[in-house]
Amino acid sequence: MISFVEYPASVNLRRLLTARAMLFTALTCLTALIGQATHGATPLGPVAAIIGALAIITLLTWLRVVAVARPVHPLELPLQLGIDVAALTALLYFTGGWTNPLVSLYLVPIAVAAALLPARTAWAIAVAAVGSYALIALFHVPLEPTHEAMAGTFTLHVLGMLVTFVVAAALIAYFGTSMAAYVRTQARALADAREANLRNEQIIGVATLAAGTAHELSTPLSSIAIAAAEIRDTATPTQRADIDLIVSQIGVCKDILRRLRRAATPAEPIADTQRVGAFIEDVRERFELLRPAVNARFGCDAGAADPHIAADQTLRQAVLNLLNNAADASPRSVECSARCSDRHLMLDIRDRGNGFDISAIASSATSTNGTTEGIGIGLMLANATIERLGGSVHIADREGGGAWVRVKLPLRSYGNAPT
Repeated sequence: MISFVEYPASVNLRRLLTARAMLFTALTCLTALIGQATHGATPLGPVAAIIGALAIITLLTWLRVVAVARPVHPLELPLQLGIDVAALTALLYFTGGWTNPLVSLYLVPIAVAAALLPARTAWAIAVAAVGSYALIALFHVPLEPTHEAMAGTFTLHVLGMLVTFVVAAALIAYFGTSMAAYVRTQARALADAREANLRNEQIIGVATLAAGTAHELSTPLSSIAIAAAEIRDTATPTQRADIDLIVSQIGVCKDILRRLRRAATPAEPIADTQRVGAFIEDVRERFELLRPAVNARFGCDAGAADPHIAADQTLRQAVLNLLNNAADASPRSVECSARCSDRHLMLDIRDRGNGFDISAIASSATSTNGTTEGIGIGLMLANATIERLGGSVHIADREGGGAWVRVKLPLRSYGNAPT
C-alpha cells in the first residue's frame, strides 16, 4: 500500500534555520561593511549583540530538532519567523531604520510564511512585518556619517540595495524550489496511490469472487467424485485408469478449495516462516499435481544455511500462478530456479513461449502467451501478494525467445529457526 508523503514540520524548521543562517551571515557582513564605510557612525555593539543572540537561538533550535526526539509543535514555525522579524527590526533600528536598504529583507519571512504556513498565520506574519516597517520608520537611530563618509553614502546605499535584492532573491528561490519539489513529490504519491487503489479494488473483486466460487464448487465436486466412484465399479480396466485420473484431479481441486477457505479465515496468520528448500519443494509437488503433462524443471540453491522466508498460502499460490502462465505459454519447457543472494531469495521462472506483450503490460498485466483472458489477473494478483510480503516481480523477454519472470523476496533469517 502506498501512503501519501507528508512534509514533516522538522524538515520545514531545518530549512528555516538554514535560511536564517544564510540571511544573518549576509547581514553581519553588510553591517560590518556599513560600519567601516560610515567610520564608526554605526553602533556595532548593539548590532553584534542582536546577531549573537540570534545565533544562539538558531543553534539551540537546531540542537532541539536534531537531538531531541520530539515532534515539532505547529506554533514553532510561526514563532521562529516572528523571531526573525523582531531581530531584523532591532537590527534596522540601530542602522538607520527605513533608510537602510536592508529593509527589503522583510519580504523574506513573509515569503517563507506564505510557502509553509496556513493562510491565517501567514497573514499574521505579514502584518507583523508591515507593522515593524512602520515602527522603524517612526523610531530609529539615524546614521550620522562623518564628512569624509558623506561622499560614499549614495554609492553604499545603492550597493546595499543590490546585495539586499540578491539575498532576498536567493532565499525566496531556495524556499520556492523546495516547495515545488514537495508538490511534485505529492503529485507522484497521489498518482501512485490512485493506481494502488484501483489495483486493490480489482484484487478485492477477484478475491470476493474466488471466495464465493470456493463455496459453490464444493457441492458439484463432491457429486462428481461420487458419480466417478460409481462408474468405476462397472468400467473396463482401460476406463478405470481414466476415472482414477479424474478422481485424483477432483482431490486436487478440493485441496485447493480448502486452502482458499483457510486463507480467507481472519484467524489465519499473515505469513508463516518456511525454509527456502522446503518452500520450493512444496511448490514443485503442487505444480506437478496440477500440471502433470508439463515438462518442468526445478532447481534450488539455498546454500548450507537454507534460510527462511515468509511463505504463507497466498505466496505459494502466487508462484503457482506464475508457473501456470509459463506452462500455458510453453508446456514443453518451463524452468524454475531459486537461489539465495544478498539476503534475498531470487526465484526465476523461464519459458519458451512468445514472450510478453509490452503494450498490453503497460495498461494491464498479461500472460506470457500474449493473451489477457484470466492469466493477466493471475499475474496482477501474484504481483500484489509478493509486494505485500516485501518482495518484487520483474518481467523481461528471454534471449532466444520466451519470457523470464524474476521474483525477489526478502529472507527472514539465516539461523536455525523452526519451520
